[in-house]
Amino acid sequence: MQIFTNKRAIRNYTKRLGDGEIGELITIQDFISKVIYREDYSKINSLEREIIFNSVVKKTKKDIFNIDTNIFNFLSYSRHFFSFFEELALEKVEIESLQKADYYEDYKKHIEILKEIYTKFERELDQKKYLDSIFLPKNYKINFEYLERVSKIKFHFEGRLSKFYVEIFNKISEKIPFEIEFTKSRFNSKISEQLETDFENEFLYRFDLSKKEILSKEKVGMSRDISLYKFKNRLSQIGFVKEKIWFAVEKLGIEPEKIGVILLDERFAPTLKAFDKIGNLNFSMGISIKESEIYKKLFAIYKFLESKYSEENRKRISKFFQSEEEISFFSENWNRQIEIGSFTEKITEIILSDKTTPKAILPRIAKILAMFQTEIFQKVELRILFRLFFEEFETLTIDDVRGGKITVQGLLETRGAEYDFLIVLDFNDEVFPKREEKDFFINSEIRKSVGLPLIEDREGLQKIYFERILQKAKHISISYLQSETTKISRFSHDFQFKEIPQNERYEKHLIAQILETQNEKFHWNSESVQILKDFSFAKKPLSNYSMRTFLECRRRYYFKYLLSINGENEKNINFEIGNLLHNVLKKLYSQNQTFQNLENLRNEFQKIIANENFEQTYKIFWTQKLENFFRNEISRFQNGIKVLEVEKSLSATYRGLEFRGIIDRIDISENGELQIIDYKTTDPSKFRNSETGKSENDFQLVIYYILLKENGYKIDFENLYYYNLTSGKMIQNSRTLEDFHKELDKFIELEKEKIDFFESEKCNVFCEYKTICNRD
Repeated sequence: MQIFTNKRAIRNYTKRLGDGEIGELITIQDFISKVIYREDYSKINSLEREIIFNSVVKKTKKDIFNIDTNIFNFLSYSRHFFSFFEELALEKVEIESLQKADYYEDYKKHIEILKEIYTKFERELDQKKYLDSIFLPKNYKINFEYLERVSKIKFHFEGRLSKFYVEIFNKISEKIPFEIEFTKSRFNSKISEQLETDFENEFLYRFDLSKKEILSKEKVGMSRDISLYKFKNRLSQIGFVKEKIWFAVEKLGIEPEKIGVILLDERFAPTLKAFDKIGNLNFSMGISIKESEIYKKLFAIYKFLESKYSEENRKRISKFFQSEEEISFFSENWNRQIEIGSFTEKITEIILSDKTTPKAILPRIAKILAMFQTEIFQKVELRILFRLFFEEFETLTIDDVRGGKITVQGLLETRGAEYDFLIVLDFNDEVFPKREEKDFFINSEIRKSVGLPLIEDREGLQKIYFERILQKAKHISISYLQSETTKISRFSHDFQFKEIPQNERYEKHLIAQILETQNEKFHWNSESVQILKDFSFAKKPLSNYSMRTFLECRRRYYFKYLLSINGENEKNINFEIGNLLHNVLKKLYSQNQTFQNLENLRNEFQKIIANENFEQTYKIFWTQKLENFFRNEISRFQNGIKVLEVEKSLSATYRGLEFRGIIDRIDISENGELQIIDYKTTDPSKFRNSETGKSENDFQLVIYYILLKENGYKIDFENLYYYNLTSGKMIQNSRTLEDFHKELDKFIELEKEKIDFFESEKCNVFCEYKTICNRD
C-alpha cells in the first residue's frame, strides 16, 4: 500500500510509472478515515455538525466572541471554532492545558467559554453516537482488520507531520513495515524530533519507521537555471507565460505535458484562461460551479425568496422562470418545516431538468443531498435547508475538459507533481506567503506555551511546498510585480534567484502580443493604439464608476470593462480600508437602525471591526479617526433619523440605458423623508472643480436618485449626501439632473456609430493601465 498527500500526487505517480502493476494507492485523508474508528460511533457529516454545533453555542455565554447564532450568519463563525478545535486534536493538546499556560489571565474568559463550548459539543455528540475528528484523538482504535492484507506501507510525504499522525503511524509500524519517503529541509526541522532521528537538509530520505533506521538518502538541489523577472503590469505575465511555453517547446524540445504553470494567487486563473483561446492550458483547480447555469438558477431562486421586493432579484429570477408559479413549492414552503425528501426531490428535479448541468458533477451533488438524509434534518425550515445546501454546493468545481496539455495549478496542488519546465507567477509579498488569519481565540505566546503551531510554522509549510516543486524542475522562470503597492515576496531572501534586468520594451512587447491574440481590430506602435469597435452601451449596464471611467479615458474603460484586465494599482491599501469600513458599517446598521448613546455606538463598532481579518494597526487607527462621525451619528439619531436600508442594490432602465448601483445607506426621518448617503473616507470637495464647484464626471448620487425613483421610491433631489467618515460632515450633492442629461446624451449618440476607444490626452500618473499605453 502506498499513501500520498492528495489525489493529484497519485495521478502524477501513475503517470510517471506508465503501465504495470502498482498496487493499492490511497490519499492520506482516505487512509486515516479507513484505519481509525471508534466502536459503535458513526461519522458526522459537515451539515449535521453545523446544526448541532449551532444549538450548543446558543446555550452558551458567547457574548465575548460577539457571535450571531442565527444559522445564516453563524456559518461564518463556526469555521473559526472547528479550525481551532481540530488543531488542538492534531497536535494532541488538551483544552484544559490552555488554562495552565503563560499569559492565561489575558484570555481567561475566552478560554473558559471555549472549554464550555468544547465540552458541551463533545457531550452532545456522545449522546448521539456521532464521531467528529475534533474528539477522535482522545479515544480511537486502529482497524488492523483492514490492514490484514497489507504486507508493507509506504508514505510519500510532503509537508509537516502532526503529533496525532505520528502516533498513528508508530502504532501501525509495530505490526506492519512502515516506510516514509520525504525530503528534509531547513523548513521542516521538527521532523527529526518527531521521527527520533537526525536528518540532513537537502536530502531525499527513505525511512523505516518500524526499525527507526534510514534506508537510503539522495542529495537534492535546486536547478541552476532559475530566472526571476520583474514586471510593472500583471497583464505582462500572460504574455510571459505564452513566451516561456514557446521557448520550452521550440527551443528546448520539452514536451507540453512536462511544462507546469504555478499560480501563487489562484484568483488570476480566470484572467489567464480568458487569454488561452487555443486551449493549450489545463486548469487543474477546475472551474467553479458558480460559473455554471445550474448554480445561477438555484441561486436565483434562493435570492428571490430571501427578498422578493428587490428589483435585482426579480430580474435574476426572470432569466430562468416565466412566473413565480414555476417555483411554487419553494415560495409556499419557504418559512415552513418540510419533509426532507420533498426538498431533495425538488432540488434533484431542477438539476436533472437543466440540460446544461455537467454530468460529471451529478454524483457529487447526489452525495451532498445524501447528507440531509438523517434525523436531524426532519424538522428544519426550507430556507435553512437551502442555505446549508449552498454551503456545500458552491465549493464544487467542474473539471477543465478542454484538453490542454500544459498544467496550471495552485501551490497546494503541486505536492507530488514534477515538471521539466516550471513557470511561477505572482511571486509577490502580498500573495506569497499567503497571509494567515489572525488567531480568533488566543495569542502566539499561549500557542507556543502549549505546543500549537505558530504563524512561522504555517508559513514554513508554504516554503516547503515551494522549495520542493523547484527542486524537481530543470528550468524555472519566476515573475513578480513591482510598483508602489506591490513588491517581491519576502521569501526571496530564502532562495537565490538570478534576476533578469528589467526591459520595458520587452514588457510592452509581451502586452502587445497578448492583446493582438484577442482578435480585436487595432494596431500597436510606439505612439499609440487605435481601437475601433462596434459596441452598444444598451447591452452593457452602466454604474457611476464605469460612466466616469469612460468620460475620463475611453482606453481605460476598454481595458477594464471590455477586456476585463485588472490594472496594476487597483487594490491598494486605501481601497482595502474603504472596503473594511463599508463592511463594518453594513454589519453595524444591519443589526441596529439607531443608537441613542455614543458609548454604545462606539462599542458595537469596535466589536464588529475586531472580528474583521485586517491589519490591527489600521483597525485601531480608523476606530479613533471615526470619532467625529460617531458624534454626528448620535446627533442625527437623537433628531429622529433612522437607518432604513444598507448596501441597497438596485437596477433600472433610464432613457434606453441600464444603470446599476449599490447605495451605501438610505436613512429616513421622522416625517418619512428619505436621504441617500454615500460614505467617503476622504473629503469629497477635494475632487470638485475649483471654478464650477462641481465634482468632475461624478454622478454617483444622481444615479442613485434615478435608481430609487425608477424603483418606486419617493425622494427629494435635495436629500443626496456624501458622508465624510473622518470629519463627520455630510456634503450635499453638487450635480444637477441637467448636468447628468448632457453627459448621458453623449452615450446615446455613440449608439449610432463605431466607438473609438482613444486614450485621454491627460494621462493620470496613477492610472493602472499606463504601462500598456506606453505612458510611464
